[in-house]
Amino acid sequence: MSEPRQTILVVDDNKGNRHFAVVLLKPEGYSVLQARDLGEAIEAIEREHVDLVLADVRMPGGGGFELYESLRGGPHAVIPFLLMSAALEPGLLEQAKRCAGLTLVERPIDADEYIALIKAAAQKQ
Repeated sequence: MSEPRQTILVVDDNKGNRHFAVVLLKPEGYSVLQARDLGEAIEAIEREHVDLVLADVRMPGGGGFELYESLRGGPHAVIPFLLMSAALEPGLLEQAKRCAGLTLVERPIDADEYIALIKAAAQKQ
């Protein structure tokens, strides 16, 4: 009997970034859900089982840190987060250090490193 597929929620307002994630993750055996913003992400998490959230740090209406904070203290607080940013400013690094279960990564990132980070983050659950 095969191991159940893990589900990754990709949250990014950039369609190309979401597509990149799908193209890389599906062949690795992951089930991939997509959301364009904070609201869609919360709806997906309420509706589906999610093993890992991969989100952009900055999006209109709220980014990855806001999504992370909205889930803390609730039943989805244990979901590991991998946040991506085009620029890792010192303030972002400090904020990430205070967030349990959260990994912050700078883009651009090559495909092999991307998959390795996903696998490592997904195993934290």
